[in-house]
Amino acid sequence: MKKYFFIFLSVVIIFIAGCSANNSSVTGSETIAKSANYDNAVKIPLSEISTTAKFFNETVGGVKVEFFIVKSSNGEIKVAFNACDVCYGNHKGYFQEGNEMVCNNCKQRFGIDDLDVKNKAAGCWPSYLESKVEGDSILIYPEKLSERKYMFEN
Repeated sequence: MKKYFFIFLSVVIIFIAGCSANNSSVTGSETIAKSANYDNAVKIPLSEISTTAKFFNETVGGVKVEFFIVKSSNGEIKVAFNACDVCYGNHKGYFQEGNEMVCNNCKQRFGIDDLDVKNKAAGCWPSYLESKVEGDSILIYPEKLSERKYMFEN
């Protein structure tokens, strides 16, 4: 009987560890280069961006603001906060599965090609982060990060 209890307990622990690992809001914290030439904008080389979402964070007013950048199937650069317009209070963010971003909280799926300026769904949606492609870089200005800073406050 003890043997089965320990096997059961081991399976539960492994399951919980797997779920916890999948629910982290930033899967890879990146170092972001800042350039004084761009009014202190966050500057990310386009060469680092692919069809695999890359997660970043930047501290704004003492709050770690998280976002991701991914290239759509037609080569468009998609930038969004790693928070949803509805579920942000749970601080769980998104993960990528194939050509979709999936909310860690409600499990809704969003096609990367469909990520855009406006929330196209009535509810959960990766919150748009305005950015600018200039030369071989993506620029994100601090005031744009500040607009949704509240989503990452505890």
